[in-house]
Amino acid sequence: SSVVLKALGTAGTASNKDSSRIGRLIEFHYHGLQITRLKINCYFLDQTRIVSPSQTEQNYHIFYQILAGLSTEERSKFYFPHYDSRTLHYLSQAADPLDSP
Repeated sequence: SSVVLKALGTAGTASNKDSSRIGRLIEFHYHGLQITRLKINCYFLDQTRIVSPSQTEQNYHIFYQILAGLSTEERSKFYFPHYDSRTLHYLSQAADPLDSP
């Protein structure tokens, strides 16, 4: 689950290609020496990056990863048959991670 949270909350910036853009509060509940519950609260998300990312920065990694991981059948089902991160308007507004070294 931390891999998914990381992809949801990180994006490439001009100075850091894996910059965290989300705040999390992690609560551990114990009974004796055992963890009985773990609760992850997300309390901040850089929303401007979603609607108007800078041309020198990337959008959230999860969007690129979902698009890259879709099968041909899934691309058709979700109406993305010919799109990639360079041609999908939502992602093409920002710097393409495929162009990054």
